[in-house]
Amino acid sequence: MFATELRAGQTDNIRIFAAHGNQRIGWRLMANPVFKFVTYDTAKYPFARLFAEQVVHTPNLARFHESRLNGVSDSEQAYEASLATRRLVRQVTQRPWFFKLYRAFVLNEIASLFGLKMAYNWPPVFRVHLAGARSISAWHRDTEVTGRHDLIAVWVPFVDTFGANTIWIENKYGSRELTPVAVKYGQALMFDSGYLWHCSVANTTDVTRFSMDFRVSPKRTDVEQPDLGILSPRPPGYEKQLSRVKPGAQYDRVQKIVWDEAA
Repeated sequence: MFATELRAGQTDNIRIFAAHGNQRIGWRLMANPVFKFVTYDTAKYPFARLFAEQVVHTPNLARFHESRLNGVSDSEQAYEASLATRRLVRQVTQRPWFFKLYRAFVLNEIASLFGLKMAYNWPPVFRVHLAGARSISAWHRDTEVTGRHDLIAVWVPFVDTFGANTIWIENKYGSRELTPVAVKYGQALMFDSGYLWHCSVANTTDVTRFSMDFRVSPKRTDVEQPDLGILSPRPPGYEKQLSRVKPGAQYDRVQKIVWDEAA
């Protein structure tokens, strides 16, 4: 396991006008987000091979669309096939081998970075984005759905991702300018999904993306940066321009998430 950090450029003074009732946020120090990449051994955690062989029964996850769509090139059909395959993939949480693999991955590769003092969700969220499909995830910031400000996203693709098949994340807090973040199979991306806009776009590549993501809540109190510096760049007072959580089906689903302590 090896962790690296990416921070683009320097901080900039940018005027932000964000509606929040009758309030307005003026000059703020808008920092670039911190992305941390964790490299892990795919022989030890063979997500791609196991999902290909035991879940969707294909020789190559990246080429899954070729057999699933039978050569038909239609964005809406590819989108519906993405959702149907995602429902199939979710069933893996009922298999003991996946629980053991997932828990070992979280504890050894992620929780170890937080001194084993963190909470994480079970089950993870799975995403399937077939080549040719429209976006499977609209623009959002997690805090506006969960109401929580302490969570860090861990995004784990099972194929090499790039361009239109990867996750797109805001390049500066409040900029609403999203750019693709390339993540290879064998890497996990950690970022501030609570305050940064993120989404997927239409997958115009010839690679189908399978991925999982989960959230962690740092609990360590004996270090200066228990969040590994991922949440630290948030501009002061920035939370005031986040929309308040609205009760509803999506919020209710979030409240039913099971959290486990790493320690």
